[in-house]
Amino acid sequence: MFNGLELQGSFTWSRSLDTGSSVGSGGPFSNSVSGQFLFAPIRGLSDFNVSRTFVASATWDIPFAKTKLWGGWQFASIISANDGLPFSALVSGDALGQANQSLFDIVDRLNTGGCQHPVNAGNPSQYINLGCFAFPNPSTRFGDAGRNTLIGPGVLTTDISMSKTFRLMEKLRLQFRAEAFNLPNRANFAAPLTNNKLFDTKGAPINFAGQITTLQTSPRQLQLALKLLW
Repeated sequence: MFNGLELQGSFTWSRSLDTGSSVGSGGPFSNSVSGQFLFAPIRGLSDFNVSRTFVASATWDIPFAKTKLWGGWQFASIISANDGLPFSALVSGDALGQANQSLFDIVDRLNTGGCQHPVNAGNPSQYINLGCFAFPNPSTRFGDAGRNTLIGPGVLTTDISMSKTFRLMEKLRLQFRAEAFNLPNRANFAAPLTNNKLFDTKGAPINFAGQITTLQTSPRQLQLALKLLW
């Protein structure tokens, strides 16, 4: 604490591996794949793995004109940034002939030039680098790209608030707050989970494969609030 200013920060690095984050039939997370749990290639990053998370916050009791009507404000802000969630590149349909309700097939990963990074960061129109993947040959072979080997876009948010408390009576106070969420109005894109199937069962490319269509956070939101305290 210095002159009414208080700062806090934290950084977390983590890594979680498993052979399936589901607790049973089906997947508990939107990025889960389920089915043949005994396949060796299914071991990979957990569906909930977030490698790096940074959070910083600040509160400041603004010291100017505290005794005046226009003084006595408090400023608060929190900034958070984290890596995206992992997901898998899949084949649509039942090319493996699993004939069950929880089926999936992984594509092949190509190690050609320009494929060090299998995603096009910052390109929501084609987030998955389609040139780095191929349909398994023969089609009844499980692909070698692995589970959760792609990482979705990260999240960066900044929220701020300004507040002031007015004393109405000895035990009665009125607090005014002005708040802004996602102040820079950043588009925090989600992973292309609705378009992570790259090929059909015949090996033909699927339209819109790799395209992002959803956001992880809301656009900028502004709100004003009054709170009566007694």
